[in-house]
Amino acid sequence: MFEPSRRVAGGRAAERAVGVLLAVGNLKGGVGKSTLAVNLASAFAAAGWRTTLIDTDPQQTATRWSAQRLLPCRVATSPIRDLADAGAWAARAESIRREAEVVVVDLPSVAAPALGAACLMATGLLIPSGATQTDASTLQRTLHYVRTARRERRDKGPLAWIVPTRIVRTGFLRRRLELGTLPGLGEPATPPLTVDPSWDAAFAAGRWIGDCAPGSRAHKEFLAVFETVVGGLRARGVLPEPQALPTAPKATSAEPAAVPPASTADPQRSYVERVTRRRGAAAPLGRPVVAE
Repeated sequence: MFEPSRRVAGGRAAERAVGVLLAVGNLKGGVGKSTLAVNLASAFAAAGWRTTLIDTDPQQTATRWSAQRLLPCRVATSPIRDLADAGAWAARAESIRREAEVVVVDLPSVAAPALGAACLMATGLLIPSGATQTDASTLQRTLHYVRTARRERRDKGPLAWIVPTRIVRTGFLRRRLELGTLPGLGEPATPPLTVDPSWDAAFAAGRWIGDCAPGSRAHKEFLAVFETVVGGLRARGVLPEPQALPTAPKATSAEPAAVPPASTADPQRSYVERVTRRRGAAAPLGRPVVAE
């Protein structure tokens, strides 16, 4: 049994010393888990946090997403295929979080032992999920591990966010009814991520949504989720200020990135400039290449 509470004994300062660990998981598959993990890690890295994404899912979607090396975060592959792999992954995650400011873990679906170990180690858990009654039932089982970890750990235990994913835009009223199934679960829900072809385009291009489709609806929806998570971490006092300057997206040699006029509206720019202003630095962010 892992004892992360012993490692974080001493409270908030100890958690900051070893880096924030955010796990992305759900016992139900097909909910956009890897999409959320890749883009969450990339958003932290683009905003200046030293970030590593650990892909523990045997399907290795995140690893394939990063194959072109165009993501701003580091990616480590440590697939969990059986119970024996869970121990090796946990040891590697603890090692990585001593070097990184933020570690994002893409957990395998269905593997309950991996989810349980992650809850005992993590600063927070993001649970991507649909918004139907069936999804809510699976969410209850997933949240059981979160609440067990909160009882067993000596600190406050992991934060948790339910992230409504793959929500179909079928009218304002129906969406409100769908999302209305989530609040009764006792954990905060982030703004939803709706179905959008930009996500498939980002995967095909090997880029994150802020690089592939900046300013798009998908990008704006994701930034709302990202800022919710950052706000929760700051409220708990466990997120350090980023030590690196925000990074501009990587451009391919055949298609260099263009820098827009300063007046161009860009949700990613506005967030990064707010971060850098708090540190007294100016780091304008160029507009990324939009994948065809």
